[in-house]
Amino acid sequence: TEATIFVNSLRNTGYSGDIVIATIDKPSDPDYMNILKHGKVIVYDLTSHCVESEGVGHKCSIGHSDTESYSVNMYRYFLYKWWSMMYSTGALILLSDYTDVVFQSNPFTYKTKQWTPPRYDLAVFQEAFPNNMIYRSPYNSRWIQSCYTDEVYEEIAYNPVSCSGTTMGTRDAILVYVSESCLVCVV
Repeated sequence: TEATIFVNSLRNTGYSGDIVIATIDKPSDPDYMNILKHGKVIVYDLTSHCVESEGVGHKCSIGHSDTESYSVNMYRYFLYKWWSMMYSTGALILLSDYTDVVFQSNPFTYKTKQWTPPRYDLAVFQEAFPNNMIYRSPYNSRWIQSCYTDEVYEEIAYNPVSCSGTTMGTRDAILVYVSESCLVCVV
């Protein structure tokens, strides 16, 4: 599974720190949970309550169904913020989807002089250029158009897609990043 590849490839680099994963609405498959346990993963098993929302797909709340609802993709930023606050200000954090990530080296020791303090506090990444331009991505186009005016969309449509699935930085920079991401567009 994707979790096996993610966890095992990261642990095989010598990384021994925390790996935190949220499972949302996953059945407690014993094999899956054993993979996470073997990899010493901190697991938050969450339940969502989703409803179809016109124009934006599903809007969900995590936990109690009477909490505020957001698009499925926005919920991760609330989790990232909550988790990041549990670490010291000197911590380096990698936010990552795990479905398409394989580690070849420890991300916290590889070329750190190029992306860590004092040079930078946050490293963000772009999707493959020129293939993943905003106008070429139906998903990203719809998301931008639902949040902004047609004029804004036309202005940025020919830019590459920024990868929201992989971001690295100091704890404080990650907190600013995820707090701003939560405010970008809640539809």
